[in-house]
Amino acid sequence: MFGVSLQYPQLLVLLLLLPWLGPWLAGSVWRASGRRRTAILILAIFALARPRVGLTDPGSDLILLLDRSASCGREAERMLAELLPLIRREERAGDRTAVIAFGDGAFIERGFADGAPVGAPPVGFEFASDLASALETAAALRSPDRRTALLCLSDGLYTGEKPQPPGIPFWYRRLGEKAVRDAAAGAIVAPEEVELRSAWLVRYSIQAAALGDASYALFRNGRLIARENVALRRGENRFLIRDAADGEALIEYRLEISAESDAVPENNVSRAVLPVRSAPRVLLATRAEEPVFLAECLRAAAIPVDVVRPEHFPEDASRLAPYRLIILENCRLADFPFRAPGALASAVRAGLASLLVTGGPNSFGQGGYHRSAIDPLLPVGMELRDDVRRGGLAVAIALDRSGSMAAGAGTGGPSKMDLANRGAAESLRLLNRRDEAAVVAVDSAAHVVAPLGRADEPERLAELVLDVKSMGGGIYCLTALRAAAAEIRKSGLANRHIILFADAADVEERDGCLELARELLDEGIRLSVVAIGTTSDPDADFLGDLAREGGGEALFSRQADGLPALFSQEMIRISRRGFLEEPIVPRFLAPMRLLGLGDLPPPGLDGHNVSFLRQGAIAFMDIDDEFNTPLLALRPAGRAAVGAALFEIDGEFSGGFTRWPAAPALLAALARRLASGVQAVGVKAYTSLDRGMAEAWFEFSPEMALKARSGGAKVNWLGAGGIALPADLEWIEPQKARSRVKLSVPGHYLPLADLGEIGTAAAPPASLSYSSEFALRPGGRGRAALEELAAAGGGDGLDISRIRESAAARRTGGRELRPWLLLALLALFLAELAGSRRLH
Repeated sequence: MFGVSLQYPQLLVLLLLLPWLGPWLAGSVWRASGRRRTAILILAIFALARPRVGLTDPGSDLILLLDRSASCGREAERMLAELLPLIRREERAGDRTAVIAFGDGAFIERGFADGAPVGAPPVGFEFASDLASALETAAALRSPDRRTALLCLSDGLYTGEKPQPPGIPFWYRRLGEKAVRDAAAGAIVAPEEVELRSAWLVRYSIQAAALGDASYALFRNGRLIARENVALRRGENRFLIRDAADGEALIEYRLEISAESDAVPENNVSRAVLPVRSAPRVLLATRAEEPVFLAECLRAAAIPVDVVRPEHFPEDASRLAPYRLIILENCRLADFPFRAPGALASAVRAGLASLLVTGGPNSFGQGGYHRSAIDPLLPVGMELRDDVRRGGLAVAIALDRSGSMAAGAGTGGPSKMDLANRGAAESLRLLNRRDEAAVVAVDSAAHVVAPLGRADEPERLAELVLDVKSMGGGIYCLTALRAAAAEIRKSGLANRHIILFADAADVEERDGCLELARELLDEGIRLSVVAIGTTSDPDADFLGDLAREGGGEALFSRQADGLPALFSQEMIRISRRGFLEEPIVPRFLAPMRLLGLGDLPPPGLDGHNVSFLRQGAIAFMDIDDEFNTPLLALRPAGRAAVGAALFEIDGEFSGGFTRWPAAPALLAALARRLASGVQAVGVKAYTSLDRGMAEAWFEFSPEMALKARSGGAKVNWLGAGGIALPADLEWIEPQKARSRVKLSVPGHYLPLADLGEIGTAAAPPASLSYSSEFALRPGGRGRAALEELAAAGGGDGLDISRIRESAAARRTGGRELRPWLLLALLALFLAELAGSRRLH
């Protein structure tokens, strides 16, 4: 849009002087000299205002680049809160402001439209500082017909590609850079892989930015193997220790340092994983006390087994690498580390290991497997069936919708309320027309979302629950229990239960709750608690006591996205349909012959988990009923296989099976068959890591390389909690290929190559001990990076008016009118002189 704009429009106020200059403007002859003098004055004022013709000024754009990485902490957020009011105060008509956040990548946090947040960072966003991506995002956001300036709030400790000058005014405010005095735990270097019972050297180091005293401790699988006080010199301080394998399948080293006046504690721990070459093993997770029947059966068949309790189960795939089969024996998923089920599921899906889940009162539906990360892999489903009844169930769910539930469940994720709603909805979907349900939402008062009624439309109930929104205050526990009790007392069913959902760190109005729980239990109404938080939270003990007094259980989830599985687990348990405690005699099916057991009579079982066979699964043993309820089933899972034995093998309900003479042979045959489903091949491989960029190299035989090339080989980098980073396999030489991936979230990453029909091949794990931006680097490097970007224009400061002016100096289009006005003034002045001479 064309028009005339003025750089200094305030000077037009001088036009008000025209009436005061009337006598001079009139001159000797008003019609000639007076008009010339008036024109001279007006042109002079307009020349001073610096008019410009062309594109009209649409205002300026200011884009803030906000470093949200861990090294900036909350300082960037505090600086943004201080700056935004100043920026808005300096804005004129047409001016706009946007915010681009950067960490592991960049996204538009606040757009130009209304300044409201328009995005959220993904998980792990804070473990990098990708300034180059922020500049690219800003360039894409910039409008070519508007004036633009950038203001960066960062410490300058970028990761990833080196940022290039943006070509538009770049200003910065450097946040605190703490690397003046820093000591960092360096890399731990061990062989790529070692033989069982062999010895090797482990090299490790401490990097120091200055002289000083320090101490370190080196651990192997949690056991201290070296400790020393040292005097550090600048640069790399190297150390060496001799170590040997004594039966472990995998060794994790951890180096912890403590240095004098260390300003960056975030880089004081480094880790590394060392695989031990041995025969493929089985990892058995169980709560059974030694001797473990299943482990003894496998060892008797020369199958090596490592036994672990659920709470010590690995949380990352690299620790599962030595195993070809993982067995979960009658374990509740709530007893595992939170990230363990995700890591296990990703390992099975990628073909690293097969999985066997055995039954019992703590497994399958009652163990929280329904809607968990493992559920989709299983050969059986756990939805409740109408035929499995011990009378109907009446349940009242009391949901905490207090202010704390509005918080996000994780960086970039849904709120706690959303996930609690999802969990309650999933549990309600397990009900049917014989059941009754009520839902109450509670903050400082109770709100009946669904009064007690038949659960013949569970989907409608689920939709009502999904609409519950978080409000203010904390949950009033007594109010919640009274409201739920008022609804559940309307039911005439024998099995009545209340599920209270609460925040373990935010429970109010506790007085009278325990007494009410006991009163309800006397009436035959049981009470359970599902809580977000841990057993160490301020209100966790109270919630645990409340569940015990109410005759139920208290289930805690440290992460809100574990709530759906907990709700389903408790609903299946209280329905008394998940595990049936009744003797049965199973039926052997034709596939049993594949296990090589011959014609044997089946065992007597003391109970079984209720389930149904999924599509694609093969039943080896079932119950001869109208549903052909499976008791032993297998199912392919990509490169691996998953089995389900829906009866208890070691525990209260395992007597009938353990007395069966063929039990050891069945377990050994089942383990061998599942383990053989893993198509793993051995290749020469090694891994490297430099500032977050990991590389895995694979060397193949000529025949294997030919097949891998034709099969479109891919690599998955398996991390903790189910992280799987896909990457291409790049062929550098005819028999040598490389996979590269950028790592940002600290942890161990196992490169697992999918080689098509050949199978899978693993390289040694890469260990990112801390975010790359915490790597020790020379002092002032952050400032130097920002100064280089600002060299083309801008500087260090927070004078918003100057930053806006720097944008104005880069206007596009238009032409200055002042030279033409000056020529017109000269012509009028000469005309005035000539007219004055004629008069004289």
